Amino acid sequence: MPPPMKDSKISESIIRKFESQNRIFLVCNTIRPLPRIIYASEKFQEFSGFTRAEVMRHNCRVALLHGPRTDQHKINEIEAGVQSGQELQVSASLYKKDGSEIMCNVILIPVRNELAQIIMFILNFENLNPDGVAATPNGQMKKNPLDSPRHMSR
Repeated sequence: MPPPMKDSKISESIIRKFESQNRIFLVCNTIRPLPRIIYASEKFQEFSGFTRAEVMRHNCRVALLHGPRTDQHKINEIEAGVQSGQELQVSASLYKKDGSEIMCNVILIPVRNELAQIIMFILNFENLNPDGVAATPNGQMKKNPLDSPRHMSR
C-alpha cells in the first residue's frame, strides 16, 4: 500500500483538477469558526470581477459577493455546513464587483484526507443566469439583442 498523501499534495491535486475543468471556485482553510479563503480560481476572478488579492483572507461567507437580494438564510446554511463538515448546495443571488446580480448554485465541499479529517473547503459556484448573462445592478436581466422579435425566425 502506498504511503498516505500529505494534505498539501491533496490540496494541490484538487486545485489542479478543478482548474482544468474551468470551474468557478474558492478554496478555504479549516480555521474555525469561519475558514478563510486561501485560493481563488481564474474562472472565479473572471466570473466575479474580483482579483485573487481582493478575495484572499475573506471568510467563507464571501460577504464581498452579497448585495440587496442576497438571502442571509442561505449564507447561514453555508456557515452551518462548515460547522458540521457537511456538503451542501444552496441557490443564492450574489453580486459581481460591478454590482450586477448573478443567480448561483453555491456548493460547499469539505475535502477530507485519508484520516477523514477535513483539510479544506471548496466553494464551487454554478451560474444559473440564462446564457451566463449577469443581471444589472437594479436586478433586471441584461437582454441579448439577438433575442428581440426582429431577430427571431418565423
